[in-house]
Amino acid sequence: MVFNGVEVETRKHKSNLLYSILSSDKDDNISIPNMIEEKELDGMLLVGYMDRKWIKKIASYGIPFVLVDNYAGPEFTTIMADNFDGIRQGIEYLYKLGHRKILHIAGPLSHRSFQERLQAFNLFMSCYDDTVPLVTYTEEPRTEGGYEAVKRYFENNNDIPTAIIAGNDLMAMGAIKALNDLNYKVPDDISVMGFDDIELAKSYNPSLTTIKVPKRRMGSLAVNVLIHNKIEGNEEIPVKIILPVELVVRESCKGR
Repeated sequence: MVFNGVEVETRKHKSNLLYSILSSDKDDNISIPNMIEEKELDGMLLVGYMDRKWIKKIASYGIPFVLVDNYAGPEFTTIMADNFDGIRQGIEYLYKLGHRKILHIAGPLSHRSFQERLQAFNLFMSCYDDTVPLVTYTEEPRTEGGYEAVKRYFENNNDIPTAIIAGNDLMAMGAIKALNDLNYKVPDDISVMGFDDIELAKSYNPSLTTIKVPKRRMGSLAVNVLIHNKIEGNEEIPVKIILPVELVVRESCKGR
């Protein structure tokens, strides 16, 4: 979805768009593409999580760039979703449905978005006197990670939640699968909420209540910021842009 916005906006600016996946070896050394090393680019969008040391290495080549869905410090221009308000909306909705004991599936805390979502969960759960915040962790922010995190939590804890907020939609889908295997019905027994609103969320069974992140908008805005502020030299200081998110209510959550 981010890339859809990037593609549309680059066409408007009549710019050429190239894709590259950055990878690291077993010693966590990043492999820099030749087009960066040879400075053949006017600008870059670095999308998703990337270790700060990698970002600093890329910055050393002097090519303008914008971070998308990642934060590596105030010296870098960043575009992110409002993770705090998204979790606030989710908890507020579940609370109104009567849920008090809520489990959060936290993704890898090396990623800023998952950090913020966990921090927001702890913060906004503490705003109520009668809630019980529960947390389980995974280093795999995909369906398998959500599945294993929920299975592990239920095998080792007697504190059974009435609702789950996952760090993203894929982990929420894994949670639903785990709950089904544990003979819990979603949403009759336990409600499940995701975060992101990926394309599969609306067709999943049950369709997933989630927090919609404007990823297409993030992509198009990143292109505009890169061209106007960076490539054309209009930026005086790095900026952090936070885009609003919204609750999307579907079938996976139910009142108590």
